[in-house]
Amino acid sequence: MSDEPHGDPSRLARLNTREEPHVEADEAAAMPLLLHSVGLFREVLGDLAAVVRPTGIAEIGGEGGLLTQELIAQAEALDASVTCIDPAPSAVLEGLAGTTRLELVRAYSPDAITELPDCQFVVVDGDHSYAVVRAETERLLERATAAGEHALLVFHDVCFPCGRRDYYYGPDGLDPADVHPHAFDTGMSVFGHDPVVGRGMRSRGTMGIADHAGGERNGVLTAVEDAIVDRDDLHLRVIPAIFGLGFVYSRDAPWAAEADRILEPLDRSPLIARLERNRLALYAKVLELQDELATQALDRDRERAVWEARLARASGADLAARLAALDGGGR
Repeated sequence: MSDEPHGDPSRLARLNTREEPHVEADEAAAMPLLLHSVGLFREVLGDLAAVVRPTGIAEIGGEGGLLTQELIAQAEALDASVTCIDPAPSAVLEGLAGTTRLELVRAYSPDAITELPDCQFVVVDGDHSYAVVRAETERLLERATAAGEHALLVFHDVCFPCGRRDYYYGPDGLDPADVHPHAFDTGMSVFGHDPVVGRGMRSRGTMGIADHAGGERNGVLTAVEDAIVDRDDLHLRVIPAIFGLGFVYSRDAPWAAEADRILEPLDRSPLIARLERNRLALYAKVLELQDELATQALDRDRERAVWEARLARASGADLAARLAALDGGGR
């Protein structure tokens, strides 16, 4: 009886062996600390790109360019164009645009979607507010329908914490009716339901976090659901890992059966969800401990300053007494 795993060995995770007992540790130590990168889904995205075979690939929100590099590699393999919409591209994105087939659209989404070439594979990971994500979804679907094409739309952050809570990069640019009460100095933890000032998972001033979660017109997943509520012809699948990755595509697409084969085993997988929740709890606990240590250090610094001030006053008083005694002895 053989215990050999099934499938292509080149696509299987490496495990320890008797000759190489440190495989997992060595690979973990060599990995960058990617808390939220969609690039961690490289095999899934690569397999989907291979079945969709897009002539155009697009990314909304490039950040550090890790996913962008994966998309460029897919585009080169398929001889496709690749476009990134980002109003303030990083130096990495600028460098990629200068040395690869990447085209940068330096503008705000969803308006900038009109500047995209025909794209059948789009990753949406820009602003995480209901209003923006819903507008992006509707416009991308409208473009595909108008072109008579089938598009695969990929949405990051459809699970905790943005799935049902708005996060704003630029709330001032939105209709006030689309903006929930929010704050830029709060953070989220799995150990409580409300944002806390200066604690938890926080952006340190770059993103405003809505004060409450749930309800209508709130969060990334809510936006996607509402944008396709009347579209029975569309699938919505969710991989509940790395803050959640959602996939929207037509049931009638010529490649839909292959996409189903890839995504169905991962869609809302209880095992993946448990692993993600364990990851979130561990990360939240690390942040909690770090914040507590920072508070203790601040308290120690304050206490030290008090005692140093007291010592300075005491030393000054002692010196004054000695001078007075010397003056008295000289008279």
